[in-house]
Amino acid sequence: MKKFNIKHLSLELQRIKSLAWPILIAQISQTLMSVSDIVMAGRASATDMAGVALATSVLIPLLYFLQGIMMALPAIISRLIGEKRKDYIAKFSQHAIILSIVVGSGISIFGTILLNSHYLWINPIPMIAVAREYMSYAISGIPIVMLYQSLRYTCEGMHRTKPGMIITMLGLLVNLPMNLLFIHGVGAFEGFGGAGAGIATVIVYCTMLSATLVYCKKSKHIDKVKIFHPPYYFSFHVIGEIIKVGLPIAFAILFEISLFSVTALLLIPYGDTTVAAHHIALNMSALLFMVPASIGMATTVRVGTLLGQKRNHQAQVSSRSAVILGAGLAFFNAFLVVIFRVEIASFYTSNEIVVALAIDLLLLMALFQLSDAFQVITAGILRGYKDTKVLLYITFFSYWLIGFPLGVVLGLTNWVVPPMAAAGLWIGIILGLTCSATLMTLRLRITQKRDIEKVLVLNSL
Repeated sequence: MKKFNIKHLSLELQRIKSLAWPILIAQISQTLMSVSDIVMAGRASATDMAGVALATSVLIPLLYFLQGIMMALPAIISRLIGEKRKDYIAKFSQHAIILSIVVGSGISIFGTILLNSHYLWINPIPMIAVAREYMSYAISGIPIVMLYQSLRYTCEGMHRTKPGMIITMLGLLVNLPMNLLFIHGVGAFEGFGGAGAGIATVIVYCTMLSATLVYCKKSKHIDKVKIFHPPYYFSFHVIGEIIKVGLPIAFAILFEISLFSVTALLLIPYGDTTVAAHHIALNMSALLFMVPASIGMATTVRVGTLLGQKRNHQAQVSSRSAVILGAGLAFFNAFLVVIFRVEIASFYTSNEIVVALAIDLLLLMALFQLSDAFQVITAGILRGYKDTKVLLYITFFSYWLIGFPLGVVLGLTNWVVPPMAAAGLWIGIILGLTCSATLMTLRLRITQKRDIEKVLVLNSL
């Protein structure tokens, strides 16, 4: 068995960093789009802001779930590149395009029917009306955004992560003036209030898709795999492979996002200040999460390529490098949060009660940075091994059978201690993330051990 050495770790660290930083910028730009929707709607009125926030709280988990399905592509395509089977890339990319159109259109049609159901929207609250109108516009863009994601992840699977960064930044730049136009209006054109952000969102989706199509056609690196060239054919086997790898990823993402969403709803009886403090910590957590998440996505591509090249030991080196990088950045981020927690809380609000509550929650949020980094990077490595089904089981068990029940007990009951409200629920989240990180690390060891044993058996034949 080969030994790990510093030189190999350092080289893999550089390769992962070169893949990860464009993904990080793209993820931040993508998040800032939804933030700008809420902030610019808030300039119209508090009702518009609340309506857009409510709509995005429903739309974003759905989009992340659908994005998770397309995240199968980097794992599959990077493996094909390593195996020097580039002629198969077009088949998987074309089928991903078909899948994105069919699934996206189906959800868009169903969502439109649901939004027009009078039984669902009998509540006349103005905030609900804004949310409904925003969703009616934005949901029509789901097939477009899914088609964009299928092409983006094809490029990332082929180690082209910078175009996605540039195109997402372009989307953010388009989003700002479109929000200004459709929310507030310009000149003689009257805006639509917060609901106009939904129109702007669809325009941004179209812009990003168009830019990606142009890049794929103009890039010699991408065009040579003939994504847009015949022969075209349909295979249930290829569709099944994408779903087999991608659906567990999608559910794993949904389980984590929905945990935070439900936690926010449980805190509503504790009042506006508690909910506001929770959202400050939650928003900061989401921002910091992008760092290890980007490393995990980059590691999927790198590990998949190495495994395709039969460089299984090097894949383990790459995995270890990613974990080391993620752990180092997690410690650094946690340190910054602890040192600047007062300044962070004060940036969001001037309310002294909210600031005081948020400071305590930010300390708890800093505690789970290491666990969060381990679980998301390890999940990325497992995707590289195409071992994704286990992600579904681990995340459901850790978040919903461990973290959530313990958080409810500590936060909302006096069974163990007096109700701790938000702090108790956050302790539950910490325990859930720690459980997830531990189980995923154990699963990775088992997967890598089996992989090496398989190689040894094949080499002995």
